[in-house]
Amino acid sequence: MFIHEVIYQLLVISFMAVIGLCGGSFASAIAHRISIGEGWIFSKKSVAGKKIFARSACSDCGHQLTVIDLFPVLSWVLTGGKCRYCSKKISVKYPFIELFGAGLAIVFYLFSGEITNSSILYLITLPFFLVFSLLLFSRSKSFAKIPLYIFVMTLLNILLFLFTIMRNIDNFR
Repeated sequence: MFIHEVIYQLLVISFMAVIGLCGGSFASAIAHRISIGEGWIFSKKSVAGKKIFARSACSDCGHQLTVIDLFPVLSWVLTGGKCRYCSKKISVKYPFIELFGAGLAIVFYLFSGEITNSSILYLITLPFFLVFSLLLFSRSKSFAKIPLYIFVMTLLNILLFLFTIMRNIDNFR
């Protein structure tokens, strides 16, 4: 394997990892909003009777997070796992789900061996699979609140993963 092929593979794996990290972060936000009964696109709050977009905020002090607070894993590490505004501890589950998303994206790429339409669709459905998993394992009543489209996207994500493994299993023998 030539050096440019190695560099290309490392760049693609890094890209998949970053997309997986962002998908995990997005999934954490969606799961949190579903568990508190809030929409993941629009907030329950309104301004002058108009709906406003939901934004990430500290679950303790309610301070709206800025761009610097939203870098997956890195923000958590740099703040020592605490909110920058109220200094309350942030659960380790948030960076864990982000890293889990990165791991799944990398594994999918390693099994597929290339970026395809299936890869793109997998990356689009990955956050919904992670939301489903978070709510399933949270042992809360919020599992019953999961919208149908999350079930559908989760099923599609699992099928894409299995299809890719079955299609490329000979490459690993």
